[in-house]
Amino acid sequence: MGEKTGWDADKATLFICKTCRSADGTERLGVSMIARLRENYAGNGTTAIRAVTCLSQCANPCAAALSRPDGFSYVFSGLGAGDLGDLLSGARMLAEDERGLLPFRDRPAALKRTLVARIPPFSHQEDIP
Repeated sequence: MGEKTGWDADKATLFICKTCRSADGTERLGVSMIARLRENYAGNGTTAIRAVTCLSQCANPCAAALSRPDGFSYVFSGLGAGDLGDLLSGARMLAEDERGLLPFRDRPAALKRTLVARIPPFSHQEDIP
């Protein structure tokens, strides 16, 4: 892990909102998803799994974000327990992509359907015309 940043340079981080609730308000979807991920998918070597208090997608839970220190970040909402495999596949793709991208064409279906935002890395340099 990076000394000052807390990031693993060779990993993608999957953040899942732990505040998101089911439509009837009885279940914290994010907490359940995090528990399932840690229980069933731990140790894949390319993905760190982290809880986050809120991703501001309350109208369309459950929300998650994929980030990589030197790559783009992606925010998704409207996820369900059935999307966990797609989230991990996307995280692995992001970790392994030499450009730090999650190309649309190759993304798992759930990550095409639920994308809210794609955020460039701080190091992104693109001229403004």
